[in-house]
Amino acid sequence: MKAICAVALLVAATPGSAMVRATVTPVELADAINRADGALVPYRGSVLLAKDIKSVRCVGPDEEPTEFRCSWFQRSRRGWVKRRPWLAADGKGLQVMDQ
Repeated sequence: MKAICAVALLVAATPGSAMVRATVTPVELADAINRADGALVPYRGSVLLAKDIKSVRCVGPDEEPTEFRCSWFQRSRRGWVKRRPWLAADGKGLQVMDQ
């Protein structure tokens, strides 16, 4: 059975701030990007592999704890490129919202 979004279980408020952090693995992020509409992820290519993702960090406002701005690095022909899409966690897992 495919694991569905551990993000909701790993969300924690940052003390003294109005931010929420989420733990998102490269596997979860690659899965979300590969399922997303190509217009939302023009950098994807044919398939994005988890091994081509590093340093994932996701934070979001505490008033909407299911939406996160994630930053991460993607391996490309030019080296490692920083990406910063918004993701949402729902019953289907992570979903790419926009770039």
